[in-house]
Amino acid sequence: MAGIVPPAARTRKIRLRRSARSIYRASGASTMMVALGGLLATILAGHLYTPVDMNPVMGLALILFFIPLLTVSLGARKRLAEHAPLVVKMWAGGAIALVMFAALLFLNGALDKSSPVEAKTSVIRKSVSRSRGGPSYSLTVAPSWRLGRGDERLEVNGAMFSMVRTGQPVRVVVHRGAFGLPWFSAVMPD
Repeated sequence: MAGIVPPAARTRKIRLRRSARSIYRASGASTMMVALGGLLATILAGHLYTPVDMNPVMGLALILFFIPLLTVSLGARKRLAEHAPLVVKMWAGGAIALVMFAALLFLNGALDKSSPVEAKTSVIRKSVSRSRGGPSYSLTVAPSWRLGRGDERLEVNGAMFSMVRTGQPVRVVVHRGAFGLPWFSAVMPD
């Protein structure tokens, strides 16, 4: 009789699985909406106050968005019922971190009281990458205005991209950032 599970233990396991699934569904959907809102807010803040180092900023935002999502999908295959509260907490933590990150980016530019500095440099490369969301435009300029760097890669809009040519001298309007995260507001032909 060692292999037979008593009916009370069986119903307790079934109740645990059902309650874990309902917790997962209810909090998972709302947390996913918060995470998605945080990701969109990060993208919007990045367009309003474009960080000089946009790729690492967006990389961090995507990591904060996808790590909890991967955790949930892996947890679904390996006994989600037992780990549902932990998975939901991780997902909620990632969503909150993403919203806080978007707020940091936005406030870095909005609260920046430093006077802008015009850095004189030249466009050495222009590139366009196309995706489902539309084209992304970037300019590589050199020399860099920051110590220890040879060039800077700037994510720009289509209008700025079409205003300049490769080899052309430009002025980049750079701001220090309220939290020390430099951002730029314009690239102008010189």
